[in-house]
Amino acid sequence: ELYSHVIIAGLKKKSGLTKRDEFLLRMAIILYQIGKYVNLLDSQAHAWNLIRGTDIFGISDKEKDIVASVVYYDHKGNPSDDDTPFRILSDTAKMTALKLISIFRMVRAMDISRKQKLKDITARATGMFDKNKEFFENVYGLEVKLERR
Repeated sequence: ELYSHVIIAGLKKKSGLTKRDEFLLRMAIILYQIGKYVNLLDSQAHAWNLIRGTDIFGISDKEKDIVASVVYYDHKGNPSDDDTPFRILSDTAKMTALKLISIFRMVRAMDISRKQKLKDITARATGMFDKNKEFFENVYGLEVKLERR
């Protein structure tokens, strides 16, 4: 969660994301593994269905669809209208989802250990970062680097 805030703050002018969008991203970060409790196979689809089918206080159905889409595309290729989770979103929601998905993937790549300790980055974490940075760069038009200080 901390990394998502840092990334959003750094992109404030470029991203067009609101505090509410940041809230939706934080919700996705909390809920992204929910599908694994149902079944490890196709856990993204299970998570998508669970999030969309659950009443979550203070969040609209359209916002739930965005959160569910972010979770669905945790690491599952590029969002496309070929997939129901992306197709059902409005054009505005699709743009928000693309931005949040790209940040979500970078946050996950930066915190592969789930302990928010960048000093523990391994070759695997660096590989995940490299794999996900292209999507982020395409969405934001910015180059990203993972540097050790």
